[in-house]
Amino acid sequence: MNTTLQIDERLDNFRKKAIEAYHQNNGLRYSFTQFEGVYAELTYHIVNHILAEQDMQFLSNVLMTLLRECISNAVKANLKRAWFKKHAADIADETEYAEYIQRFKAEAVSRIEEHLDEMKSSGLQVHLIFDVRGDKIRFSIENNTPMTATELARVRERIDAAARIHSMAEAMERFADDQEGAGLGLLINIMLLRKSGIGPENFRIASDEQRTRVSITIPRTIKLPSEIHNLMDQVMNEIGNIPTFPETIRKVIELCENPDSNTDRIVQEIEKDPSLATNILRLANSGGFVAGNHIHSIKHGVAIIGIQNLRQLAMAMSSREILSHQYRTFAHFWQHAEKCATYARLLARELGFGKRSDTVYLGGLLHDLGKILLLAIEPAKVEQINGIRLGRTENSTSTLEEITLGMSHSQVGARLAAHWQFPEEIENIIRFHHSVYASPRDYIIEVSLVHLADALIQTEDRRISYVYYDETSLDRLGIVDHEALENLHQRIKSQYELLQARQSNQA
Repeated sequence: MNTTLQIDERLDNFRKKAIEAYHQNNGLRYSFTQFEGVYAELTYHIVNHILAEQDMQFLSNVLMTLLRECISNAVKANLKRAWFKKHAADIADETEYAEYIQRFKAEAVSRIEEHLDEMKSSGLQVHLIFDVRGDKIRFSIENNTPMTATELARVRERIDAAARIHSMAEAMERFADDQEGAGLGLLINIMLLRKSGIGPENFRIASDEQRTRVSITIPRTIKLPSEIHNLMDQVMNEIGNIPTFPETIRKVIELCENPDSNTDRIVQEIEKDPSLATNILRLANSGGFVAGNHIHSIKHGVAIIGIQNLRQLAMAMSSREILSHQYRTFAHFWQHAEKCATYARLLARELGFGKRSDTVYLGGLLHDLGKILLLAIEPAKVEQINGIRLGRTENSTSTLEEITLGMSHSQVGARLAAHWQFPEEIENIIRFHHSVYASPRDYIIEVSLVHLADALIQTEDRRISYVYYDETSLDRLGIVDHEALENLHQRIKSQYELLQARQSNQA
């Protein structure tokens, strides 16, 4: 029998309790109304622990994506019951269902906080169950409401369709306009199961008069498909062929790291490379390092922004130069990187994390490096991914990469960061900016800031809406609701536009 965990302690304490409870019976169960950040972190911790015991850590990202999609659907199913009840509508009546479901997504999903009390008072919960027995590992998501006949028919139709669909382009063409979104979610899950080697036959949905349960069963003998091994080999070979930083940059970094270095000596070394010096000045003036100051020379820059910021800008610009010479890159890629870096710096200051602003600026500049390598190795597939607007989560691009390629740009970028011996905090920002819940605790604020900066820009580009933001990052940064998030976004956007206007006037 599974041990039930009551989550009422601090995260560190109930992480420990969760693992102890799991080991008592090779099982664990806990419940929630909404999958808030703390539950995402706890779930990742338990999933990783179970997979590590079985030497199957390579499934971590895929499994968390599967679980989050299933949990989201279960929470939404409960929300739907509460919303229909509030409007005195019969969810089992096909005519009323068709009438009210048109309003449900717009009026309820984006404002779930308004319905939490009603969901709790009605006893509408989601239960997450972990079972490890015999030769299988099973993860189940259960909610205490049955499916209607209409919902069950729709699910079966989607599962049958998934067996005949083999690309995200096909999936989007057929199900992107699904009014509830669950059809596309099921397809995503089944395609991930297929790509990861788990297999869609290990995905089950069952509903009776009392409950609905989704289960994912993982055989202990699973292995990564050969095509993923081949891509990993290609990535590692490609990274091995990328040059390290040139001697000038290595010397600049060495001087910046030496507390006894002379400022004039650092300036002299940077000025040996006119292109590097020019780009450092441009970034320093565009990044909002010190309000009201136009940095007109490297020597002035050392005085204004400090040696460590110069070191970080030198690393960022050298990375850019190497990749631009090695691969085909696009202006919009670097424009997004610079905007994300500036947003991250502004967010750090606005939210009371000013001491981390320099680190997150560099992390923002480099967060998407892996996209360049994936584009070089699998150009057609990456172009197809970039053309799809999934609009489901901030993690959508990484999910599509996992489905199509078997690995994400975040994973590839982190390997490149290790190749260039970037600081540990930068490597972690690159690796986890689409999966904040998985970030090491020491760097979760930095990762959250870059994640949020990237998400705000995606919202401006109409790729995602606020409702799909990662709850872990919002919790960690103290953003309490969607109204606070929207207000914060407007402040950051205004500050960024002022910086851009000032830079244009000084040019």
